[in-house]
Amino acid sequence: MVKSLTWRSALFVALVVASFIYLIPSMTDELPTWWSGFLPREKIHLGLDLQGGVHLILEVEVAKAVESNLERVVEDIKQDLRKDRIRYVDLKRVGTDAIHLTLMRDEDAKPMQNMIGSRYPDFKVETASKSEKGITFPIVLSAGARQNIMRLAADQALETIRNRVDQFGVSEPDIRPQAGHRVQVQLPGVKDPKRAIELIGKTALLEFKLVDEENSV
Repeated sequence: MVKSLTWRSALFVALVVASFIYLIPSMTDELPTWWSGFLPREKIHLGLDLQGGVHLILEVEVAKAVESNLERVVEDIKQDLRKDRIRYVDLKRVGTDAIHLTLMRDEDAKPMQNMIGSRYPDFKVETASKSEKGITFPIVLSAGARQNIMRLAADQALETIRNRVDQFGVSEPDIRPQAGHRVQVQLPGVKDPKRAIELIGKTALLEFKLVDEENSV
């Protein structure tokens, strides 16, 4: 019985000493040069609940990403219509899932449908309607392509947020996606929440524009 208690006491003391050794790097930065060769140097990282910080829930505007994609497709279709000499009255985005194309001539309907089918596989030309302006065709983005655009926008936003968080020098930020295209951001130890919100929540927009190199401004 006494022997058993002795071993337990010795084990308890050994665990206390080992725990103290592991805590030393968290209590002081002045460690002897030989320390790193034998003993741990990593500090204990305190989470948001222990040292405070910033907790944010950001929502990715995936609908805007779909709208931007449709606007680019509108410009591409305009060029293809001119290239194929298909005359149109109006071409515009409608909502976040369709483009409306109004042709001047009925005979251009079949060439237009063939062009859309071969060059824009994510879109489908639906039943047309006639008006005084001409014949209007709804060109609808498929549900699968729409979901894919939103998923890519959410993934890109997540990566952008991670890159921006690196500017704070936070040792263990917690950045994770949530339902509804939201992103949870926890920055332990950050003392300036206003700056964090301004930097992380800032809208980023990347545009590509053709440059006219033949004519002077």
